[in-house]
Amino acid sequence: MTLQFVFLPYNAWLMVNAAVLSLGRVLFTKRNMLEWVTALDVERGLKNSLKGYVIKMKTAVFQALIIVALAFVFKSGVAALVSVLLFAVWVLSPFIAYWVSKETVYKMETLSDEENLELRRIARKTWRYYEEFVNRRNNYLAPDNYQEDPPNGIAYRTSPTNIGLGMLAALTARDLAI
Repeated sequence: MTLQFVFLPYNAWLMVNAAVLSLGRVLFTKRNMLEWVTALDVERGLKNSLKGYVIKMKTAVFQALIIVALAFVFKSGVAALVSVLLFAVWVLSPFIAYWVSKETVYKMETLSDEENLELRRIARKTWRYYEEFVNRRNNYLAPDNYQEDPPNGIAYRTSPTNIGLGMLAALTARDLAI
């Protein structure tokens, strides 16, 4: 929601531009009616640099300037204050777009022997549930749950989530040689 507000002028410009372009083609030129650009082509054309974002989103800055100018022309104190705040946010929008688009560099964490043993124990207990209950009696489907206290036993229903977790548990058990 916050980023939508930050990019509001740029998105408004994109939508107005698309509508005017479409109307112009339909009503006047009758050309390029089925112009299509694939996502791959758009991605290739993008410059993932700060300069690229500033150039591409310059309309947001101009729209913010217009709002500030209008607020001061009409001499409204509250509107002027709000417009200055909007101006600040919308002028920064290309920088924010660049910042949120940067690739995140993740540092690989290593686990201690104790943490590895704990994870293997949890994996074994998880696999035991599926090993115990995914059988002919349950049509080889993972039951929804097993209630020990009070002793209601197996809930004879399943879900796509249970089935997916069962498959992942089987693969993990195989990978960990459980």
